[in-house]
Amino acid sequence: MKFLLPLSVLSLLVSPCPAQVAADAVKSFADLEKVAAQLALQPYQAPTQQLDPFFEGLKYDGHRQIRYLRDKALFADLGDTYRIEFFHPGWMFKKPVMFYDMKGPQTVDVPFDRQNFEYGDLKVPADAKNPQGYAGFRVLAPDSLVKRPFEFMVFMGASYYRAVTTQLGYGISARGVAVNTIGGEPEEFPDFTHFWFQQPKLGDKSFKLLALLNGPSITGAYEFESTPGESTEMKIKATLHLRKAVKMLGIAPFSSMFWFGENSHPKPYDFRPEVHDSDGLQVEIEGGPSIWRPLDVSRDLRLSIFETDKLREPSRWWSFPQARRPGTTSWPCGARKNCPPRLLNHSKWSTNCSGSISMSQASSAR
Repeated sequence: MKFLLPLSVLSLLVSPCPAQVAADAVKSFADLEKVAAQLALQPYQAPTQQLDPFFEGLKYDGHRQIRYLRDKALFADLGDTYRIEFFHPGWMFKKPVMFYDMKGPQTVDVPFDRQNFEYGDLKVPADAKNPQGYAGFRVLAPDSLVKRPFEFMVFMGASYYRAVTTQLGYGISARGVAVNTIGGEPEEFPDFTHFWFQQPKLGDKSFKLLALLNGPSITGAYEFESTPGESTEMKIKATLHLRKAVKMLGIAPFSSMFWFGENSHPKPYDFRPEVHDSDGLQVEIEGGPSIWRPLDVSRDLRLSIFETDKLREPSRWWSFPQARRPGTTSWPCGARKNCPPRLLNHSKWSTNCSGSISMSQASSAR
């Protein structure tokens, strides 16, 4: 997976004049930047909804039975191209997410429709109230890519998203931004609250979408351009606006699972030689050494900081190939100096900077 992320962060003062999310006015990334800037002038309001008691009470086993009907996918009528399937609110995923289809000069709402789902063994009451929106979505590549339906990217929960290659399954996750992961302040988890999809065409190699980020301390406009394949690539542009000062701001953060590995001592009593999604972090410094930081677990929180003015090569999250988990390669292009890669708690990595940032970043999952 490759990410190209030109990113700017601006500090804004709170204005007494409220602004609304003019979703139908968004037809480009520049339009979305204006929306994010206006939203940063408003007091934060968390996205919430009161789900029907039936959906509110869903547990893991019940929620996983709900399947989006393949023939109802957004853009399914456009032929062999990219398609969108949505996730139903419930269980852990109760916040509403709004979606829009950028149909040329028009931007139209993609409303929740219960008829688009198959509920398995669940007996949904006939009078159950529909949710306000979907909980997230996944993107399917054209069937011609691997001669079958292929889900290669998922956005669901806060600002989390994941992608896979044609050869590997899901593993490490990315986030839109990390806020106060360390440093003593309460950690924040901003949400991608609105998405705009650019209609794909037959023969398109990549899929484009826009996303609006909203959190207590920050708003943001994002553009994702994703190309699936044996190495799935993503190019990302983002502009962030601060509602208030942020003590620790993480740019391009990743989260992964690690229980134990080859270097873990003592090992748990388990027949498997290692259990994790990622092995470690490799940092290539221009004019300096190659740093390898294996992941491990401990009783205490640990923070590893690698100071560098410029990375020579991509930073790599290495995976466990026997489990068919993807590794992720990430590198800044023309990044501001003194933004060191940081490894936190052996599972979360971010480039930490403060003030005004202009940077490009790329990553690759293989």
